Amino acid sequence: LYIVEVDYKRAAYLEGKVTNKNGNAVEGVKIFIHSDQVNREFTDATGTYKTGHAFYGNYVVEAIHPDYKTATGTVEFKAGEVTEWTIVLEKPKNIQTNFIVKNSEEDPVPAKILLKTAVTSTQLEIDGSGNLTTTLLENEYDIIVTSWGYKSKNLKSFNLDADQTIEVILEKGIEETFETDFEWEIL
Repeated sequence: LYIVEVDYKRAAYLEGKVTNKNGNAVEGVKIFIHSDQVNREFTDATGTYKTGHAFYGNYVVEAIHPDYKTATGTVEFKAGEVTEWTIVLEKPKNIQTNFIVKNSEEDPVPAKILLKTAVTSTQLEIDGSGNLTTTLLENEYDIIVTSWGYKSKNLKSFNLDADQTIEVILEKGIEETFETDFEWEIL
């Protein structure tokens, strides 16, 4: 005969509404709890979300949408309790960005640039001038610069929050990380 003691734990809950600064509901916002437990929820058409968490304590929670700045907060999860978190998302600013790609001899290099955020991925192409000016949204990006005959350069968690020039020096060498599309063909 075995006696098994069961230790039931009550979940902790997080609910709220996501709006923009004009008070309009924002649909499709990913609510992400940074935890070992896989947990994500999306807002509905009214901007409302409801999610839960099996663990108690303080956790970082993000509200992520491709058209808005990511909102981040620390939320205390308590057993059997509902915590309310109302979020107001802001639109990011347009940032004038100039990319300059050169080799170690200061020669311009044509390149491909992959810009990744938490929810988007965009590829840009720089011609033989090694120079490209574009408008990007204010955000934190992983920037990956590649060019045939050069080792790729990865700028992790690059905070783009003001007009600026980003100069990248590529080192000669062969490296294919398949981060950008070199338009390989099978013959």
